[in-house]
Amino acid sequence: VDAFILARIICGSRKGIGVESRLRKLLISYFNEEDGLSYRPKPARKYKQEIAERVYDEHIAEGFDQSKTLRGLCTWYEYTKEKKAKEYLNKLIDGLYRVAIKKDNYIYYAHAKFKPGYEPQNNEKPIKAMVYYGGSQILSLLKAHELTHNRKALKLARGLTRYIINHSGFGKTGTFGFRDFREDGHTHSHIEAIAGIIKYGMISGEKKFIRWGSRAFEWFLKKHGSSIGWFPEWIKHGEEKKQGCETCTISDCVDAAILLAKSGYEKHWDVAERVARNHLVEQQLNDVSLMKSSSKTNKIYFSSTKNIPRRVRGAFAGWGGVNDFVGPHVFSRRLMNCCGPAGLHAMYLIWHNSVTKNKNGIFVNIAINRDTPYLKLRSYEPYQGKIEIKLLKSDNLFIRIPDWAGKKEVNLSVNDVRVTCRWQGSYLFISNLKKNTEIIITYPLRKVEEEEIIGGRKFSIKWRGNTIVSIHPKGKVYPLYQRKYLDTKEVIYKKSDLVSCNHEIDW
Repeated sequence: VDAFILARIICGSRKGIGVESRLRKLLISYFNEEDGLSYRPKPARKYKQEIAERVYDEHIAEGFDQSKTLRGLCTWYEYTKEKKAKEYLNKLIDGLYRVAIKKDNYIYYAHAKFKPGYEPQNNEKPIKAMVYYGGSQILSLLKAHELTHNRKALKLARGLTRYIINHSGFGKTGTFGFRDFREDGHTHSHIEAIAGIIKYGMISGEKKFIRWGSRAFEWFLKKHGSSIGWFPEWIKHGEEKKQGCETCTISDCVDAAILLAKSGYEKHWDVAERVARNHLVEQQLNDVSLMKSSSKTNKIYFSSTKNIPRRVRGAFAGWGGVNDFVGPHVFSRRLMNCCGPAGLHAMYLIWHNSVTKNKNGIFVNIAINRDTPYLKLRSYEPYQGKIEIKLLKSDNLFIRIPDWAGKKEVNLSVNDVRVTCRWQGSYLFISNLKKNTEIIITYPLRKVEEEEIIGGRKFSIKWRGNTIVSIHPKGKVYPLYQRKYLDTKEVIYKKSDLVSCNHEIDW
């Protein structure tokens, strides 16, 4: 539900609206108990031949499910203002608050999954994987509070934040993954919790939570991340060389990087941009020519074999490799349904936050091609270090220049007149611009080839600006970074108007 709405905002399209409508009805149908929680539906009959039966053939309200349901309902309500979405959003918050164990200054859950009729007891101990089942809810609870002013949502977010920092496997330094990988090593849930805690610090004004989030995120990037946006799904889970990258983790890292950048840690705009220009888009399945369509039609509840290549085009890797869509682990040969929506959510975060506006002026945070109500922007990377902007409203303008571009080498012209550059941090600053002003910025494009250890293996990476144009060794099954066509200064483009939306959702 979240991904359909955000993708349509970017594209300006109503394509898929019928499917989205049915998904909304399906989402609401899971609220089939009186306690406000979202329940997994138990199949009408059992199909013993399916592994999925072990996980999903049980009528329970699972904690991680609730976090994703919160996200869908938040986006649905903010976009449509439908009373039904708000009603179920408040029901879910009430349900979570009821089953939570509330102590003096923190909150936790005693179970990973709840059965109908569960009544919490104050002496119940917290589950071990609270980051996974509780920390993943913080960001969406804060969004729900913003939309509905539901005080229970804010109390839950505050209590979960305090529990995770002071009592979970994270530790006060923000490190994780040392005791038991099932409790401490799952990167998707941990980075999602980090993003939520940063957001809580922004909303509450308590900067200690932002500083904690900065330490935690930067530790992860340094110890387990990469410059290209590949991140292992697990820490301390078998050999590092056999790890895959879950697109959900990429999405969480984009989220955390943008939140930190908006909190004053400007260097993280470059992190978000490099992730978006590279592994985020490389993990999307666009070419399905290598796949064969099966004519077999098994009558199995959880499975389908019809028209698979056509139906999965556009999905995202569940366990992608560094240089290959199919990584070294058996899990890498799969798509995971959580990763498709997560990939689209990350794309929306980049698109939405690339150009922002506040009382000080208009900010170009990530120079990608965009039409907005404030300006039209065209970026020439990775061909050339060049940005063209046409202002659509009179205002001050701030343009962030990549961290590798020396300030002394940046050239600025306003309406074809050369102007001296003024700087505020990493932003080029131009004040009191009038509507229809045209700005051109040029800078030398970084062109380097670097070696980097990613996932326990050494790779040679060729960069043009913030874009990878090749990676060696090359993948063997479904190679990524087949981008030789980008390794030129001759600009390949077509002129077109892009979508300008007046109704963006501020995730």
